[in-house]
Amino acid sequence: MKIYNSTNKFWDFKHTKRHKSLSNKKIKKNVIRIFKFKTSFLLEIHSKNTDNNDFVIPLRFSSNLWPKGMYVGLSGKGRITFLDKDILRVIN
Repeated sequence: MKIYNSTNKFWDFKHTKRHKSLSNKKIKKNVIRIFKFKTSFLLEIHSKNTDNNDFVIPLRFSSNLWPKGMYVGLSGKGRITFLDKDILRVIN
């Protein structure tokens, strides 16, 4: 899985709709940011609810304590929320 230096995540700011020019240094604590993805990703995650692996397309990442935050995505079972630690791999 490729990790971008600017975010330390599988995605970069250039993959978002509104925060393309943001940098890790400019993010302040206790400010809620919602990053909506313009680039599609397919992730394999471990779902705690079913204790199985699911395939998910992340739609957005929300954070107020950067770099911690929560993803909202779509899976075959509908809408799902997950964390960075739940991601097993990014499928190209």
